[in-house]
Amino acid sequence: MGLKLCRKCGVEFESGRYQICGKCTTPDVVRSRERDKARYRQDPEKVKARVRSYATNNREAVLTRGRKYYAENQTRIRETVREWVKANPEKHKENSRRWAKNNRLYRQAKLVEYKASRRGAEGRFSKEEWVSICEAGGWLCWRCLKRKPLTVDHIIPLSRGGTNWISNIQPLCRKCNSEKNVNAVSYRFPNT
Repeated sequence: MGLKLCRKCGVEFESGRYQICGKCTTPDVVRSRERDKARYRQDPEKVKARVRSYATNNREAVLTRGRKYYAENQTRIRETVREWVKANPEKHKENSRRWAKNNRLYRQAKLVEYKASRRGAEGRFSKEEWVSICEAGGWLCWRCLKRKPLTVDHIIPLSRGGTNWISNIQPLCRKCNSEKNVNAVSYRFPNT
């Protein structure tokens, strides 16, 4: 980056993406923020609708900007979250419970991935792959063919050198998963 001349005051400044130096930008930013706050106070629903519309129409740009911001401020963000959790343990516990309830499949996939990595097993599978394999079997246990809450079962158990790739995963209910124990048994349907 080189130096630029400020369009307002003519002072040289380190070039970035703006045409105005920091001293001249600050009053503009303050005025802009005050104007935005006044608009929000007038009609908050209209502002929220505009923000949602922008986020929907520019999803990739918003995600990219968010990822970049997180990467640049990761340490500060994590510290802020830690402080909030310490100050609000009950809210945190309630939020965690609600998230776990609403994201059961994702949580299940992450827990299996964590256990597999602890055992040094290779491979990983996504929530989408897990959902896909459950849908292929009609959300039925592949052993008893009953509609029950499904658990992740490794066809060749991790304890016997099995991998954590989706090709080694089958959905079984808790009872069937326990009865299978550490045996290497596949209940896969022919087309899955």
